[in-house]
Amino acid sequence: MTETLYRAVKTLSATEAETIHRWRPTVRLPSNVSYMVDNLWEFLRPADMPCRRHAVYASPSAELAVQCAAQLSNPLPTAYVVAITGPYRVAQLDVEDAREHADLRAVRAMVQERQKEWTELPWDTRLRLGILFAPGATKADWERVIREDAVVAGVVAELSSVSTFWASAHAPVASSRGELFFELQDDASYQLRPLAAT
Repeated sequence: MTETLYRAVKTLSATEAETIHRWRPTVRLPSNVSYMVDNLWEFLRPADMPCRRHAVYASPSAELAVQCAAQLSNPLPTAYVVAITGPYRVAQLDVEDAREHADLRAVRAMVQERQKEWTELPWDTRLRLGILFAPGATKADWERVIREDAVVAGVVAELSSVSTFWASAHAPVASSRGELFFELQDDASYQLRPLAAT
């Protein structure tokens, strides 16, 4: 892959700049997207796309990296080139933040429309349906409840039909302000290098 990615963080000391970052085994749950939508995106994620739960967020330009990180940091962060060694998966959205994606509105509308009928379902079905809303539910979790309950399978099919998230994800475009994230593969790693050093 030839794209140049950037991250902005607090200015690194010489020692911190030597840090080699590897795939993060811990799962990061979203704070800006509902668990049901996050679970849906993970359930539908194509094999060649990065897992958002283990992803590193970056930008296609140094300026955008600083702008995005500046909202979360004081003093102003410093932009670095993300120097990746080894294979990785990367995707960029058309929206600046995943919380702006159309899936959030579509899923919310569907859930609101179905709430009354869901409350009248048998207890076992409601329990299985609840897994769809659970923090960090996996594809295997969703596949299990689909096999176990035809009603839940129908809900998942309907949710899947309204989701456009992965269809709208694409390779990085330098001129785009869309959210960009990558996931390291195998033994890959990355370091943050000063702009002047690249």
